[in-house]
Amino acid sequence: MRSHPRGIYAAGAGLGKTRTTIEAFQFRQLCGDSRAMLVCAPKNASLLTWPAELKRWAPGLRVNLLNETWEWDDSDVYIIHYHIVHKLVEFIKSTRTWPCDTIVLDECTCARNPSAVRMVQLAPILHRAKFVYGLTGTPRPNTEADVYGQLQAVFQSDNPFGPSKFAFENEFFDKGYMGWGMDPKAGAVARIREKLSGHMLCQKSSEYLDLPDICYEDILIKFPRPLRRQYEELKRELFLQLDGGEVTAVSAGVLVNKLLQFTSGSIYESVPHPTEDRMIKRVHHLHDLKSTALIKIKERPLLVMRQYQHTQIPGAVHLDPTNVADWNARKIQIGIGHPASIGIGVNLQAGGSTLCWHTPTWSLLNRIQAEARLWRMGQTEPVVVYRLLVEDTVDVAVEAAVTLKNNEQDALMTALSFLR
Repeated sequence: MRSHPRGIYAAGAGLGKTRTTIEAFQFRQLCGDSRAMLVCAPKNASLLTWPAELKRWAPGLRVNLLNETWEWDDSDVYIIHYHIVHKLVEFIKSTRTWPCDTIVLDECTCARNPSAVRMVQLAPILHRAKFVYGLTGTPRPNTEADVYGQLQAVFQSDNPFGPSKFAFENEFFDKGYMGWGMDPKAGAVARIREKLSGHMLCQKSSEYLDLPDICYEDILIKFPRPLRRQYEELKRELFLQLDGGEVTAVSAGVLVNKLLQFTSGSIYESVPHPTEDRMIKRVHHLHDLKSTALIKIKERPLLVMRQYQHTQIPGAVHLDPTNVADWNARKIQIGIGHPASIGIGVNLQAGGSTLCWHTPTWSLLNRIQAEARLWRMGQTEPVVVYRLLVEDTVDVAVEAAVTLKNNEQDALMTALSFLR
């Protein structure tokens, strides 16, 4: 970061991405090259992690949570979260002021879609910035194609793959029917990784940190015959008659989501609002098999990752920025949350070493980031990850698919570590 004005630092959890960025900014401040830094981060990371890390590693820096104050002052660091980028752009236009010459995109996989409204709005600011850095622990959450948007956000007109995502995809990938799905062309993966060298620095936690062991244990659940019959009917016929309503899966993707809802315990149905011109969701409760299995896990504290709001665990406390300190003080025995919310950028390792996936996730990003909340530097105990899976269902298929994605990302991280 001291020698490159723009770049992506892709490092595993606990390798100090935040601290490294802070120290690089302080160095540039001392050299007179940079005056102020803007940090864009996921919401909880912007509210919890960055303020805490700045206070810990650079107590002399003045910090402004811009989403709370909405004023330019003499701060050294301004922090916002991605969901309010449009407000930042409006604020800059109204004040005609822009004091930040350094921009940090924390968890820059959030910026991997260059066509997203917030990235289109942010692009002129990124283009004019003197220094831009992207931080991530999951550079390719799905495929190698994910790296393009991150490089576009950080490098803008100097993107090594060119200014067109369409041209990038045509050069390196074969697209599936109607544009759905992309498979790398022969030799494309190696060519992509070669171009990434010098633009993205990758480091794996296992290569640098002496982390405690992490082990996985699958808890297999068997459907009783009536539930199995309903499940197979939904899978086969794409609809299922339920008491008080009918649930229809209108596409294969929606069907998979419906099947995941089914295995998790409840299923949603869209119904008209009784008095307003809009649709609402009705929840049909089917079973408590996963909740019952989860309660039998003996380890406490226990961190539970859910996919659906209907998931209810007796005695569980929903984790949010107001009670993360209680979790880390081990005042909460069972904490529950969605991996996209509490699973990114929040340090939870002090609160426990046991995690349970109530429902498997399609997202490799969510999986790696969620497990890294516990399995990271500062963890003193072996980490155990339980996965609740219903036998012979979509649960098992999703878990296998995400494991394959993880193996491919490990290959990318290892290749770029070697190339550097």
